[in-house]
Order: sequence, then structure tokens, then C-alpha cells
Amino acid sequence: MGAAFISTSKQLPRDTQVILSLVLEFCGRVVELEAQVAQVFPPQEGPAAVVGLALLFTDRARAEALLRPWLVQA
Repeated sequence: MGAAFISTSKQLPRDTQVILSLVLEFCGRVVELEAQVAQVFPPQEGPAAVVGLALLFTDRARAEALLRPWLVQA
């Protein structure tokens, strides 16, 4: 729970600080987490191309506390 991959065509420089808003429609909540861009996956050719951003949560403990009630463990 220390990171997330966001599929997006918006390219941000590495180390950019962002606010990630997760809309949890199933429970009517929005969780906002501060994060930093750790890796950028620019547009590429091919059917398996991954495009987006890898984000590291600034406060991992807070992210875990806010998300744990909504995650199912296998």
C-alpha cells in the first residue's frame, strides 16, 4: 500500500508532488492522498504498452489506514 500505478496520458516529471483522489463510488467516499511521481511510463507502440505514472504515497501509514477498510485480502 505504499504506491499506486495510475493509467493516464498526462505526463508529469519525476518527483512531482500530487494529490491522488480515489473516488470510492461503492461506498460514497473520496480518499485524498499526497504522493510523489516515482516513475513515468510514456506512450509507446504495441498492444501491451503501459502508459501512466507510478506514485509513492508521501505518508504510507496514513494511506494504509485510509484504504485498509476497503481492501479485500486474498
